[in-house]
Amino acid sequence: MIIEIYADNLSQEDIANKTRRSARALVLADDKLLLLHARKIDVYMSPGGGIEPGETPEQAVLRELLEETGYKGEIIRKTLVIKEYFSEENWETHYFLVKADLNKKSDRKLTEEEINQDITEHWLSVSEALTLFDSHESAFLHADNIQQREFIAIINSL
Repeated sequence: MIIEIYADNLSQEDIANKTRRSARALVLADDKLLLLHARKIDVYMSPGGGIEPGETPEQAVLRELLEETGYKGEIIRKTLVIKEYFSEENWETHYFLVKADLNKKSDRKLTEEEINQDITEHWLSVSEALTLFDSHESAFLHADNIQQREFIAIINSL
């Protein structure tokens, strides 16, 4: 499934030529969903990040999960792609339902940006996660876009 989201009042001519691609993991265990909280910018999100050159979305989601959480994962299935169109750049985010091996946790390998954002791990029920993404307020410029995308991904993936 592909879901396309256009910024308000954006015409086809206004869409940026630059597209960033990313992959995100939806990890469920004991009816809880794994979320990350970037405390410095006060934004919640699923584990994931940019797809590197030559990397598939499947490779990226497992790499990002391991780097950000220390958990090795196994893809259960790809659930959807969300394409977001903005005037400055576009985003193409691939979502996967992933089973994580919670019995083995290695050290996280966070980027400098992730360290600066003070990334923490949280396990919430799906209902709590949906409420959070629907109502959490952050001063970060793109928080609403991120949280809207995460809300749509959960609703359409689980």
